[in-house]
Amino acid sequence: MDIMALLATFGDPAQIVEMSLAEKMMAGLATTVLGMGVTFVALIVLQLVVALLGRLCRLPEGHAARAETTVAAGDEPISEPTVAAIATALAVMLQAAPQDLVIREIRRVGAPPSAWSRAGIGEQMRDEG
Repeated sequence: MDIMALLATFGDPAQIVEMSLAEKMMAGLATTVLGMGVTFVALIVLQLVVALLGRLCRLPEGHAARAETTVAAGDEPISEPTVAAIATALAVMLQAAPQDLVIREIRRVGAPPSAWSRAGIGEQMRDEG
């Protein structure tokens, strides 16, 4: 019994009942090998695509890492120590020297949390258990 006939047999439950135990074992083995083969081929192709994209998207050596953060209009200026702390955090996160970073703009995101929100967060942090 070839693979196509076997797959056609699996489409009809009445024919499966009529098959002998040896035919059922061979059919199960063939189906397993076919399914695993398709899965492994797909995984190998996926791995090759990811490796290719990794090579295409890699920055050349010595290329300075750039971090862009964007100060909303009308906000008070951000202090120098805050800017230094942000630059240090970005340098650590990007694993780059701070002098290689170019920070063009810093923007505050969202409104500051209300007193109720801060109280709720503080309560959740105290009640870790």
